[in-house]
Amino acid sequence: MTKSSNEFTVLSQNGSENQVKWLRSRDVRKKLGIGDSTLQSFRIQGLIPCYKLGNMWYYLEDEINEAILKGKICNN
Repeated sequence: MTKSSNEFTVLSQNGSENQVKWLRSRDVRKKLGIGDSTLQSFRIQGLIPCYKLGNMWYYLEDEINEAILKGKICNN
C-alpha cells in the first residue's frame, strides 16, 4: 500500500512504527461538512487539537475522529 503525501511514519520511543495522517483545514471541513468559520470556532474553543506551521493549520486524523467519538464535535 502506498502512502499519500499526508501520511507519515513516526517512530515511538520504544522503536515501534506508527502511521499518522495529517489533514489540512479543507480536509477537516469536508470530513465534518462544516464551513471555515465553524472550524475556526472549534479551534478557538479548543474542541479539536490543531497545529500551525507557517500560515497553515494541520490536524491529526486520529484526534479529529476521537473528538467526534467523544461528542465534542459532530460529523454531519
